[in-house]
Amino acid sequence: MDTATFRPHISIAYAHQPVPIETMIRALEPLRSRPGPSLVIDQVSLVRLERVDRSYTFCPIERIDLASRDALTDRRDA
Repeated sequence: MDTATFRPHISIAYAHQPVPIETMIRALEPLRSRPGPSLVIDQVSLVRLERVDRSYTFCPIERIDLASRDALTDRRDA
């Protein structure tokens, strides 16, 4: 996996049919001037994403609770 091109993101939509890129750019342009979201992230999950036809399935593999130092300590001791 080429991690140099990975960019963490939040998906806001999926297109289920071809859409001209100009249409997408025009639709999303107003969002570029808005401030980014303010988030508190208290856990992260590793998921396996599978796409079959037009359906996505997310299968959780592992979850780490970031809100608890004990959870992180327990993981290091394992």
